[in-house]
Amino acid sequence: MRVNPDARLRVEHPRGVPVLIIDDFYADPEAVRAQALAARYDLAMAQYPGRHAPLNNRSAELQEVLHTLARTATALGDRSYQAADFISDFSIVTTRPGDLLAIQKHPHIDPTPVLGLVYLTPGSIEGTCFFHNEMLGTHAVVTDEQMTQYGQFIDQHSKQLAPTGYTLDDHPVWKKFYTIEPVFNRFVFYPGNVFHSIDIRHVDEHIDMERVRVTQRFIVNHTHPKP
Repeated sequence: MRVNPDARLRVEHPRGVPVLIIDDFYADPEAVRAQALAARYDLAMAQYPGRHAPLNNRSAELQEVLHTLARTATALGDRSYQAADFISDFSIVTTRPGDLLAIQKHPHIDPTPVLGLVYLTPGSIEGTCFFHNEMLGTHAVVTDEQMTQYGQFIDQHSKQLAPTGYTLDDHPVWKKFYTIEPVFNRFVFYPGNVFHSIDIRHVDEHIDMERVRVTQRFIVNHTHPKP
């Protein structure tokens, strides 16, 4: 894992949400993909519809990546990041649409300040979408009151308003307003409190690692005030 010194960086702000996009992220993305395909995947925890393969976050090669990301995010944002606050793993989507729990069919937020992904499936169309919730009147959970309202929405409406699967093209409550295209070797970095979902249409009954949606996740557990 070595970050490409010629990677192309930009920041977009859909509805004010900062999204860092770095194309051509790894110098040798095929090697990283090969590592992901050969990894040992455990059952995912929480609501992720698939499996994770933890990485050795103390390894020299991954530490170099994490330090680069921490420096970049600190330079571009209003918070400070440290490599020690990152956790990385590989993830694959294995749950078929018909097997999803009702709550898994809804866009969600993550209990982390920021989340990063590298898309590692060539030719994939399964990116990441952001949504506005018409009942809550927001696309992000910022306050304690909004968190309470979101919890009530899930408790009261998750089953009756559940989409049929991963897709939410025509839903009465969830309105898509932004899509991150899953370009191979693209890194994206966005706030965890924005309603988001995997943009996926089909999951094979028998997982073929050459076809499955593979990403490398970078979970940020803490951010820090800038000095």
